[in-house]
Amino acid sequence: MKKFFITTPIYYVNDKPHIGHTYTTVAADILSRFYRNGASTFFLTGTDEHGTKVCQSAQKQEVEVKKFCDEVAQNYQKTWKALDVNYDFFVRTTDKYHEEFVKLILTRLKDNGFLYEGEYEGLYCEGCEEFKSEKDLVSGCCPIHKTFPIKLKEKVWFFKLAQFQDKIFSHLGKDFVVLPQKREAELTSFLKNEKLHDVAISRPRDRVEWGIDLPWDNNQVIYVWIDALFNYLSGPLSSRGFNFSNKHWEDILEALNDFWPADIQLIGKDILRFHAVIWPALLLALGLPLPKRLFVHGFFTINGEKISKSLNNAVNPVDLKKEFGLAALRYYLFRDFSFGEDGDVSLENLVERYNADLADNIGNLLSRSLTLVQKYGALKQKIEFKKDEDLENLFRNFKFKEALEKINLLAREKNQLIDKEKPWALIKEAHQGKEFAIENNSQIKFEKILISTLETLLIISYYLKPFLPLEAEKIETAIKNLEPEIVFPKILLEDTITKKQDINK
Repeated sequence: MKKFFITTPIYYVNDKPHIGHTYTTVAADILSRFYRNGASTFFLTGTDEHGTKVCQSAQKQEVEVKKFCDEVAQNYQKTWKALDVNYDFFVRTTDKYHEEFVKLILTRLKDNGFLYEGEYEGLYCEGCEEFKSEKDLVSGCCPIHKTFPIKLKEKVWFFKLAQFQDKIFSHLGKDFVVLPQKREAELTSFLKNEKLHDVAISRPRDRVEWGIDLPWDNNQVIYVWIDALFNYLSGPLSSRGFNFSNKHWEDILEALNDFWPADIQLIGKDILRFHAVIWPALLLALGLPLPKRLFVHGFFTINGEKISKSLNNAVNPVDLKKEFGLAALRYYLFRDFSFGEDGDVSLENLVERYNADLADNIGNLLSRSLTLVQKYGALKQKIEFKKDEDLENLFRNFKFKEALEKINLLAREKNQLIDKEKPWALIKEAHQGKEFAIENNSQIKFEKILISTLETLLIISYYLKPFLPLEAEKIETAIKNLEPEIVFPKILLEDTITKKQDINK
């Protein structure tokens, strides 16, 4: 059986789960559910729990740092459960297995000559927890946090990133593909026109106290981003019961072969360079293959505004579920926005999309077709299911919006067929007030229309299942039992303004 390994970024615990985190994680859930039909699938997510910002957040709440991390990690796990995200393992960077693995990896890199001690002087953004070059800044500020970086000079350990520039470039677009294509073009331009510099992989403990010790230098902690990247290896290994203590590198390599390289790693565009430059370089230094595909999705705004703590508009996805239902939320996020592009979330649009596509189109088709069967008698012909190659290809190419458009087109065409052919009139003509005595053209045509419609609904339910597992199963059950069911009850538009105000409080 083939394997399929998919990852999300691990989410920083100084923030609560919001719609942006939800987008990435549900996308991974959709893909993992699709590939589970025929592949041994492993879906990894988790939380990134080290660094200065985590300490600061814990201090503000007057909570011990580890306890703070425990509470936020649990919040993420509860959120994903509420949103029906079926991950296989939840990695935490403060867990012992991860810390042991990262220490082992850094020791390996040092022993092989890829790390050295030096002094770094530069501009440091505390919000990003990384050094910035002048080119990275806009009017002297970090473009993400809108703050001026501070000047720092400190003794740290470096990774020899510069020597991997040509190697990364040689893999790009071949065994290491970045999607959408515009992101790969952006990365190609960067590698062609910018010279890579060695990168600091540690911070002085007297400045960053919350992190993993460098194994050979207790005065230094491993830089949070370096530590976090290795979750993609430590998590799956730990899930298989692998014990990192007293293990030889050959044992680790053999265990990694069970799942690595990742088939797809989902990230936001703000962390592209970490994942498309530093991460590949670290893997190459370790003699490991690069992830097959890196998919970079866009950002969400809320009613035209960037999601931020200061604006207090980081909508809680669990609140959206409570107000509008999980089906409306999961469907809307992938129906209205092309995966890989930015999108603006509007609760009014969420309701309109749900009602138009799910309640009035797919739900209506299911109800009216099964009502006809129930009213005018059982079907004699067997209902069969066959995969749709167009939809298969759309899923494999991360075309979620296009897949949902195709699903809706299938339903719309069958609704139009029923409107045109009026099968209720055909069956009345065949009946002429009596039970079926002999087959006639009207009866045959009636059954052909209904069988075709129900087979289309089976296709719809199969490809809707990764997005809406519960509702898709309800559709399948209704067809199996030939019993009409309201799978998508309408949401009243007049309620949306009140709900929007409640959610944004």
